[in-house]
Amino acid sequence: GKVQLAEHSVRWNKRVLGRLISESSALRADKAAAGATVSTKIAEAAAAIDGDTIYRRLVEAQAPVNRLYKGQVTSLQVHHIERVKQNPATFEKTRAGRLYSRTAARIKNGSKSMTAEEKEIAKIQDAARRREVIKVYVAQLLEKQVEEGPARLTEVEMNVLTSVAHSAVHAAED
Repeated sequence: GKVQLAEHSVRWNKRVLGRLISESSALRADKAAAGATVSTKIAEAAAAIDGDTIYRRLVEAQAPVNRLYKGQVTSLQVHHIERVKQNPATFEKTRAGRLYSRTAARIKNGSKSMTAEEKEIAKIQDAARRREVIKVYVAQLLEKQVEEGPARLTEVEMNVLTSVAHSAVHAAED
């Protein structure tokens, strides 16, 4: 099934990124180039039919705006309104990447919270082989989460926020 970016998220992202571009002290040519990329990438996000592609296009839309503010406090991030963890079928690649990062970190750090499977993987000496086994393990975890989780959403909301606002949103949710 198709997943689409909610129309109000399209409007939100255009408005927020447009305002940040216009308020930037960057050169007019740099602002124009950023604006062109933002327009293209938001249009591509709106046309995309899966949650992971929508997310990647919005990250690509905000990147040139981040560059306009290089070295300043404004750092932008894309916030999934519908949580990735709770909607693995909608955001499979994003969820897989997060599972891989967390699993690999637990194994690397010898975390007390490692599962029995992760403890076995940690015993593998060859790093390349260990990475491959982690990938297979994560694929199995994801498959189980997709099967047991909710159906793929047909519409998602993803909004560009400053990193400070993004952290505040997550703090309020937890």
